Amino acid sequence: MEPVSCSACAAPLSEGFAFCRNCGTPVPARAAAAPSLAGPPAPPASMTGGPPAPPTSVIAPKPPRRRTPLIIAGTLLVLAVWGGIAWGASSYLSAQAESAVSDGAISEKTAPKPTAAASVTPKPSATPKPSATPRPTLTPLPATSPEPTAKPVLPTVNFVSSSNNIRCQMTTDGVLCLQQYIKYAPLPGNCPSTFAAAAVLLGEGGVSYPCLSSDITSATVLGYDTPIVNGEYSCSINLSTGISCFNGAGVGFRMENESGVTAIP
Repeated sequence: MEPVSCSACAAPLSEGFAFCRNCGTPVPARAAAAPSLAGPPAPPASMTGGPPAPPTSVIAPKPPRRRTPLIIAGTLLVLAVWGGIAWGASSYLSAQAESAVSDGAISEKTAPKPTAAASVTPKPSATPKPSATPRPTLTPLPATSPEPTAKPVLPTVNFVSSSNNIRCQMTTDGVLCLQQYIKYAPLPGNCPSTFAAAAVLLGEGGVSYPCLSSDITSATVLGYDTPIVNGEYSCSINLSTGISCFNGAGVGFRMENESGVTAIP
């Protein structure tokens, strides 16, 4: 049975060849069966009548050279060249792309931004709302002045000096004092009577000199230098200066038997 592949390189053997076409190794079965390349036997010299012909030499064909290593080396060289070209082209294209991206980023940062268009499409004007019916203006009421606070009604307090020559009455309206005997000229406005030679009234408006028609009775004796207070009015009697009375504003009078009546201030 003839082999189907080379025993040296395992390449498939072509039919009819006594050697491997890939590496040149002879195929044993086919080499033994190959016909001799020598020509037919020369006829004997006795038959030709001449000298015998020299024997013809037969040159055996040379086995083909092994080309596998060269083919492999050539293939590797071609692949190396193409690989180098491809790598170089890839590196070049990558560098160009990075440069372009970098230049684009720089130009994008430095490039001025486009100015917005000055013209703006005007919005449609809104339909004006109907004006509201004005409400009637309210007339402010006139400011009312606060009612004056009513004064509290004070009790009537009557008091006299220890000599009974000065008699006084304290009410809500003020203080009224009279002297029955005096050593000074009558006061203007007074009308001397048997019970009062002089009279003085202290109210909110100050000091006045009324004309009395009645005496002050049922009075309590007020000791010297003992103040008596009724509302905003206060009085006291001194042996030397006589009686002194004042209202809440500090206005008052002083009455004495010899020096007469003095308004304060």
